[in-house]
Amino acid sequence: MKIGIIGLKYSGKTSLFSLLTGDEVNFEKNEVNHGVAKVPDTRIENLSEVYSPKKTTFASIELIDIPGLDPNNTNNRKFFEDVRKMDMLLAVVRDFESDFYPNPLKENNIERDISLIKDELILQDLTFVEKRLESLEKSLKKQKNQELNTEFETMNHFKEILEDGKFLSEGELSEKEREIESIYGFFTMKNVMYVVNTSEDNITKDYKHISFCIKTEKEILELEPDEREMFYEELGIKIPALYKIMREIYQNAGLISFFTVGKDEVRAWTIKINTNAKKAAGKIHSDLEKGFIRAEKINYEEFIPIKDMSKAKNENLVKLEGKEYIVQDGDILNIRFNV
Repeated sequence: MKIGIIGLKYSGKTSLFSLLTGDEVNFEKNEVNHGVAKVPDTRIENLSEVYSPKKTTFASIELIDIPGLDPNNTNNRKFFEDVRKMDMLLAVVRDFESDFYPNPLKENNIERDISLIKDELILQDLTFVEKRLESLEKSLKKQKNQELNTEFETMNHFKEILEDGKFLSEGELSEKEREIESIYGFFTMKNVMYVVNTSEDNITKDYKHISFCIKTEKEILELEPDEREMFYEELGIKIPALYKIMREIYQNAGLISFFTVGKDEVRAWTIKINTNAKKAAGKIHSDLEKGFIRAEKINYEEFIPIKDMSKAKNENLVKLEGKEYIVQDGDILNIRFNV
């Protein structure tokens, strides 16, 4: 899954990218940055304490930092070309002052910036829908075609939703309309999560959206672990930004983690909610999916009080599941297979 980080110019989105991935970025270059962010998970840490593996691998998410949307530029074609390739969007809006990075819109206004981003995405889809309607109308004049007529009606419905200032994802779409929508990859069907980049003075301010001071969080991460705890306490930060934002991304993207454990490696694997055991096995290796027989399963919450797989099996806590079993967040799996 590709998650694009977007925002207006000087919103701090590249700083967020750098914070989440740990990559050093040249802020002066107006270019797309690609990186991978580790998903913090105390469960992996606890399982590693049990197994003392040679290797511990956390789940990860691919992040793409897209050059800022310029509200004063009428041609943002490259921006939308990059956004179209994303599966989900992380939109950063600012609520901090900076002489070095002045707000291009003069003053901070979170709701205005969110509306601006939303309106731009809606406008892109509306423009496409109107052009598609013109094309379909011409085609229908030449020949009667039920499939084209269905698409024409669908596009008119999409137009009504968009003209009402709503995302297509907010509209009530039929199964056929969703099928047509999936062909074109509309911007307003993407999941958009908003993040407020605030100042240190406003860290404890109650925003409607997830918020933190990216600059402060980055400075704290450079400290020793014991010093970090002290600073978090002084600033009133209960949950570090990395934990908070990754948890929100997972929730918004409909993702969960399952685990594989052993002396060689303890590892978290990322899958979509409602993924069955056979598909989950394929995340580990394609051979496991092809030759899937059964999955040995115990959930983390059941395992951690015992901390011993042999004991868990003796107490019948480890279950054998078939290929259609829906993997749950925190499941520890051992795949039985034959190829």
